[in-house]
Amino acid sequence: MIKFNFLLTNPNRLKLKNSINAYEGKYLDILDVCGEFQILINENLWFLDTYFAVVEFLKYTNEWVHKKWDKSKDMFYISIETNENPFISFVSKNDSWVIISPWEKFKCNTTFTREEIENALIILENNVNEQLAKWPNKNAPAISL
Repeated sequence: MIKFNFLLTNPNRLKLKNSINAYEGKYLDILDVCGEFQILINENLWFLDTYFAVVEFLKYTNEWVHKKWDKSKDMFYISIETNENPFISFVSKNDSWVIISPWEKFKCNTTFTREEIENALIILENNVNEQLAKWPNKNAPAISL
């Protein structure tokens, strides 16, 4: 099982908007939404970043999830915030998917279906939108995968 957790830790930032799609086309603004980000593999902490630009990550993953052509393509998240790229990758391997990161806390031998990863990303995105909606800024509809 794979699970993505995010906790917004910069609620006092004045630039916060109330949904992910409010950041469309404003690349530098997407770095304002930072917080503690975890990836759990079978309930074990596999990845931790205490100041993670979650909207930047979701922009990469949304593109990967919405691919209408070859669903076997790997996803490589390249972050502007680090030189250790790709920062998080979903790599196809024998009809399954593995997750890789230079910050991984242990080598993950668990494989996933693409659907498992996509569902976990949808939950993450909903969680981020819920947290952003709490801050009184410009109104924008929430984005969905």
